[in-house]
Amino acid sequence: MRSNAQPSAKELVAYIARHLVNQPDRVYVTQVQGGSTNIVVLEVAKEDYGRMIGRGGQVADAIRALLRVYTLQEGKFYDLDVVHAAEDMEPMA
Repeated sequence: MRSNAQPSAKELVAYIARHLVNQPDRVYVTQVQGGSTNIVVLEVAKEDYGRMIGRGGQVADAIRALLRVYTLQEGKFYDLDVVHAAEDMEPMA
């Protein structure tokens, strides 16, 4: 994360995810912007997918809530989409 500036939504999600998964080197975050909604796509290893979703979606929902509060001052809505990497695909940058 940047030292003097506030981290972006993408950096916040990456930071949280890397501390929750077993394979932090396989965490990739991209951001898709469009209109008033921005989607942060979190890609994790297939083995960590369940850990990021959580029982009943609780972990993913908690990250979504943090993301909304964190970006409230920007006046934009951010949503989180958690996907798992396919074994034969290159990771998203």
